[in-house]
Amino acid sequence: MRGFQAETERERCIPKPLVDQLREAGLYRMLLARELGGLQVDLLTCFQVVELISESDGSVGWNLINNAVQHVAVLSLPDSGVEEIFRAGPDQIIAGTLVPGGGKGRHVDGGYVVSGRWRFGSGCRESQWMMGNFELTDGPSDAAPGVYRVLFPSEETTVIDTWDMTGMRGTGSHDWSVSDVFVPERRTVFVPGGGAFNQWHARWHGPLFALPLHTIIGPHHSVVATGIARAGIDALGELAGSKTPRGRTGLLRDQPNVQHWIARAEAILEVGARTALMCLPRYGRRSPAVPRPPWNSGPAVAWQAAMRRIVRARQWTWSSVPAARHRPSKLTV
Repeated sequence: MRGFQAETERERCIPKPLVDQLREAGLYRMLLARELGGLQVDLLTCFQVVELISESDGSVGWNLINNAVQHVAVLSLPDSGVEEIFRAGPDQIIAGTLVPGGGKGRHVDGGYVVSGRWRFGSGCRESQWMMGNFELTDGPSDAAPGVYRVLFPSEETTVIDTWDMTGMRGTGSHDWSVSDVFVPERRTVFVPGGGAFNQWHARWHGPLFALPLHTIIGPHHSVVATGIARAGIDALGELAGSKTPRGRTGLLRDQPNVQHWIARAEAILEVGARTALMCLPRYGRRSPAVPRPPWNSGPAVAWQAAMRRIVRARQWTWSSVPAARHRPSKLTV
């Protein structure tokens, strides 16, 4: 991954040779059901893998974990739709969003005709499928509120070049759209209320698929942040071990204030990252019939505190070492 960083940033996508290597390593099927050829690893293992990858390149970690989330969400489709998505193999790359809004659709024989535009299509340049949501425009007036989750073949979508950022450029999180595209009913599922939740636990078995969806969504981004923060701290440690400040005779690592702030960043990061991961078993003990916990519940409060610490560490390392986001190294101070 480190050898592809310049190309990833320049082209604003993950280069195909790197995608091929990630596929070969099984990293595009970490949370996919074993029945479909996936690895179906436990959530903690998946998060730790993505955290480590994010040390090398945050964009790659971001796209991998988003793909993993989409692999879980796609299991809400009818069985025939799931079979179509993974007919070509388990390593399908799915980009898009679970966030409601963006599309409009109408009934036709056998499915729907959909138009819309969605934001933040991370991984769209390397994907085979795009996931979005649409509202039905010709449903009955007394229909239950909600949206339809939908998957489009990537070749039926249009990527709109909107992702020109100073960081995380390789995610390729462009806007994307479709115009009057027919979608068969098997590639859609109604989501009551519009907010994503676990709609697959009755058909797909194992602890991973019994978890509430928000055990994954939200926490999945935190491990990218901690991976990037770790790379920044390590890069600063390497710099401190080789640089002599102007007008001084000793290395940066010998300066008490530098030692203090590196230690402080280490403590903030480790406490935040470990607190976040410690919450996973608490979520895992919840019954799938229990709704998403409110944000003032114990695990959620722990997540909030952990994320505040992670953000502080990330902001400190990014402001101190702007070029270190994608340049991990071993800390030897």
